[in-house]
Amino acid sequence: MLDRPLAQQLIVGAATRLGRDIQVAFTAFVQLRHHEGSTGTGRRQESSAIGVLLTPLYDGTRPWQTSPVRVHADREPTGDDLSVHRETWDRTTADGAVADDA
Repeated sequence: MLDRPLAQQLIVGAATRLGRDIQVAFTAFVQLRHHEGSTGTGRRQESSAIGVLLTPLYDGTRPWQTSPVRVHADREPTGDDLSVHRETWDRTTADGAVADDA
């Protein structure tokens, strides 16, 4: 969800397990979407994104664990990081169509 006037985003994700690889991937996703949102609104300094990752818990305390990620203007991915994030998460081709992973 993107609130354009305020350049604020809420991103929710879910995974079947929680691990370092999942956390790193979700953080990269939030950073990329934050970058795209802040660039699209033209409000880089004011922009921020909150991501919440839901994963199941199996310890009986509660059914879900929530892992938050916050990205603000000063945490924009640049250079190689941005390229890796796009390569990992963007599924659109140069003409705007969704790429076929098959």
